[in-house]
Amino acid sequence: MNVWAADVGGGSIRAALVSSSGQILARHTAPTPQDPVEGVALVRRMWDGFGPAAGAALAIAGGVRASDGEITQSPNLARWEGTRPGRQLGCPICNDANAAALGELWRGSLRSVRHAVMVTLGTGVGGALLLDGRLFTGANGCAGEIGHLPVGDGVLEDLASASAVARAAGVAHAAEAASRARAGDAQARAAFDHAGRALGIALAGVVNLLNPQTLCLGGGMGAAFDLLLPSLEREINQRAFRLAREPLSIVPATLGGDAGIYGAAYFALENHL
Repeated sequence: MNVWAADVGGGSIRAALVSSSGQILARHTAPTPQDPVEGVALVRRMWDGFGPAAGAALAIAGGVRASDGEITQSPNLARWEGTRPGRQLGCPICNDANAAALGELWRGSLRSVRHAVMVTLGTGVGGALLLDGRLFTGANGCAGEIGHLPVGDGVLEDLASASAVARAAGVAHAAEAASRARAGDAQARAAFDHAGRALGIALAGVVNLLNPQTLCLGGGMGAAFDLLLPSLEREINQRAFRLAREPLSIVPATLGGDAGIYGAAYFALENHL
């Protein structure tokens, strides 16, 4: 059985035809239209181009109300707010960080993990919760918004996103900051140390609250895992309850930009069965 999957981000839409065994059979990427009508039509054309499928699902960068699939808030897709693209496409829809967690659960670094916290580090900071082997989305779909946890006078997203790291390092992109940090640039290393510390402060509270087995860091800045880990780990070790730390491992995501595609496909398969 094959399913259609799409991951709608602020910059691009990734669409794919995925088998029930987790093989990506066909894929296509295109810039995301700011007009939601154009965006929905584009997803439909991409899917139709893959040929028939038994089901479909959509992941999107924004808050999704569980009851009706409305996009309630999306900083990078503001014109999509108030729309229900899943209803228009006739498929279930979920938040992109939730999709990334499902993808890592199915095909990535969270396989066989029962209790996990996923953190996606990109333009913003997203999060998702896997409790007892299943995605936990709370009362109306908003659980796991880790980027909006308070840290100091702001929120985690202001301190640990890719844009925040690039700004602190004095460069245009987090990838450049990572390259400079690994080459020994003091300002870039300090930017990652500061971001890792903010992550550790916020996630220590999450560890105490949920007692997960695994913290998984992904998203566009997941490749800088090695630069974030020392200060992140140090803060958690200092702040988290000893028993909560006992089973904890901190791991990088392994699916890269395909995490949302795999997660949407898994979501489609779950809803089809």
